[in-house]
Amino acid sequence: MKILNVLNMKRIVFPFLVMVILGLSSCMKPGDNIQNYQLLPAFVEFDLSLGFTLKTPLGTIVSPDIQKATDLDWGDAVITSFTVNFDQQASTEYTVAYNVEYAKAVRGSAVATSEGVSITGDFDLPIEMMGIYGGLENYLFFGFAHKGTIDADRFVYEMTYDVNEPVLYIRAKKAESGAKNQLCACSMSSFYTAHKNAENTVTFTIQYKTGVDENGIEKFELLKDDYGTSNIYVDLK
Repeated sequence: MKILNVLNMKRIVFPFLVMVILGLSSCMKPGDNIQNYQLLPAFVEFDLSLGFTLKTPLGTIVSPDIQKATDLDWGDAVITSFTVNFDQQASTEYTVAYNVEYAKAVRGSAVATSEGVSITGDFDLPIEMMGIYGGLENYLFFGFAHKGTIDADRFVYEMTYDVNEPVLYIRAKKAESGAKNQLCACSMSSFYTAHKNAENTVTFTIQYKTGVDENGIEKFELLKDDYGTSNIYVDLK
């Protein structure tokens, strides 16, 4: 079980590791103060003096690699990896990083529907595998894998739920303006509001669509870890 400390003092416990590295992983080189961070969720922000920056679970990241990036816009959601030399930090307001890499994620929102049914009914791309990179603010960042896709494909994702059931249903389809990287940052605000308890925590599960049966009925797979654990716990305090 791993605890990911995110901004605004939220704690999210993800008791599984499915396809991707959960939250962040890091390694320290022996004898120095250089640390590598892998696969963190982030939002792109813009500062008049700093250019583009990344809002991450570690705080604000500044780097020449992204300050004048031409493929980023304010508000973009990304998964990022970078290196920090803590002996070369001139400010306490932000962290300077280098070797910054990132991949854009399409944004989405969890939407309440009757029994979590699809809104449009056309999300027909099977999800072979999925996992969670981590959480930032009220968003969860997901990664997916689909069979039979090519580099030119783009993807969008639909997240629905029933207000009486703490289950998030995820569906996928190809789209001309979707995400290239099979990544999605999903706003969970309404879901958390609907399912939080008196202690201001939420426990829920995720079901992702893997196809349809011979009668055209949707088939879903319960997201869980190698130990069979499926519950996701979020502390909203």
